Amino acid sequence: MSARVAPTRSSSSRVGPFKVAGRLGVGGMSEVLLAIASGPCGFERSVVVKRLLPRFARDAAATRALAREALACARLQHPNVVRLYEFVELDGEPCIVLEHVDGLSLGRMLGLLAQQGGRLPDAVALYIADALFSALAAAHDLRDARTGASGAVVHRDLSPGNVLLSWDGFVKLADFGIARLADVGGETEAGTIHGTSGYMAPEQVTSGPIGPHTDVYGACLLLRELLVGERAFSGDEVDVLRAMSAPRLRPLHECRPGVAANVAAAVARGLRPDPAKRDLSAAEMHDILRREFDAEDARRKLAVLLAQLRPSAAAAPRGADEFTGSGFVPASGFQQRSGVVAMPGATVRVTRDAPTPTPSAPIAPAKGMLGRVAVAVSAVVAAVAVAAVLLVVIHQRHARAASAARAAAATAVTR
Repeated sequence: MSARVAPTRSSSSRVGPFKVAGRLGVGGMSEVLLAIASGPCGFERSVVVKRLLPRFARDAAATRALAREALACARLQHPNVVRLYEFVELDGEPCIVLEHVDGLSLGRMLGLLAQQGGRLPDAVALYIADALFSALAAAHDLRDARTGASGAVVHRDLSPGNVLLSWDGFVKLADFGIARLADVGGETEAGTIHGTSGYMAPEQVTSGPIGPHTDVYGACLLLRELLVGERAFSGDEVDVLRAMSAPRLRPLHECRPGVAANVAAAVARGLRPDPAKRDLSAAEMHDILRREFDAEDARRKLAVLLAQLRPSAAAAPRGADEFTGSGFVPASGFQQRSGVVAMPGATVRVTRDAPTPTPSAPIAPAKGMLGRVAVAVSAVVAAVAVAAVLLVVIHQRHARAASAARAAAATAVTR
C-alpha cells in the first residue's frame, strides 16, 4: 500500500519473525500492522498482521473473536477475498497474518476522485460490484466438506473501506472481523449492533434476522452509491440510524436512467427493506452483472484511474477515519473509523441494547391473522429498538455538552 502508515513505537520493532513497517490502523479491539516477511537469499514480501490491543491481549472473548475471523478467512479461497496466510501465536499473542493488497481502498479512491471532480465510470462500478457479489456468493454457499451442512459466512460490513483495490485493478473484499459463521456459535454482546454507519441493512439496526440477505442489501447499497455518485444515507448519527432502520431510497432507475433496466430492477430487489421480500441472491446478482461489461477492459480502466490518483494518494496523509480493524465500540462512544487494511470514509461502529439473532434463523412470510399480529409486534419491537439507539445518541450528546461546560467553568475559576 503506498498510502502513508503511522510509525510504530520503535522503527525496528518486530512481531515474531516479521519486521513492522508501520501501523495501518487501530480499532476498538485490535490494530493492523504493515510488516515485512523475510526468507533466504534476500527474499522479502509485505504482509498485514492483525493483533489484539494490549488491553484485550488476555481477553478470552476477544481472542475467540479473532479466531472466528481467521476461520472465516481460511474457509474462503476466492480471488476476490483477501487471503489468510496464517493464524499463529507471535510473542505470546494470537495474530492473523493476511495478504497485503498494495493499492487503495474503495473509500479512499472515491474520496480522491471527488476532490478532483471526477466520476467513476459505470463499467468500473459494475466490475467492482460484480467482484463483491462473486465473493459473497462463494461465502454464502460454503458447506462442510464432511457433513454437507451449511458453513455460510455472512460478512455484515460491506462498506467502501472494506473493499481493497490493487494498483493493477483487482478487487478484494477484506475485514471479516464481524462476520457470522452459520456453524460456529457467535458471541454478540447484548447491547451491540455490528456494522458501519450508513451501510447497514434495516435488520442490522432493528435486530432482525441476519443472513446472506443482509450482505446482498449491503452490496446493492454500495453499487447504488457507485452508480449514483453519492451515499444513500448521510447526516448526523441520529438521522442516519433512523434512515437505515426504515429506508426510503429513490429507485436507481430514477436516479440514473441510463443504467441497464435489469441491473436497476435487481438492485431494487436487493434493497427491499423487508428481508423476507429480498429475494435476490449474491449468485444471481453476480450472474446479472457479469453480462453488462467486459471484465478485462474494466480492470484496465480501474488500473488507469488508480494510477492517475496515485500521486495524490501518496501526497495526502491518511485521515483518522482511514482505519482497519474489527470489533465494536461501546454505545457510550461513537467513533469515526473503518474496516481492515486501509479504510477511508467516515465510518462508525455502533452499539446498543439488543441481541443479534443467528444467521440461520428462517425468514418466512407471515400468513393469516396470526401472521399479521406477528408482523405488527415485530414492527413495534423494531421501533422500540431504534428509539433506544436514538436515546443513547442523544444522551451522549448531552453528556459531552455538560462535560465541556464543566471544563469551561473550571478554567474560568482557575483564571
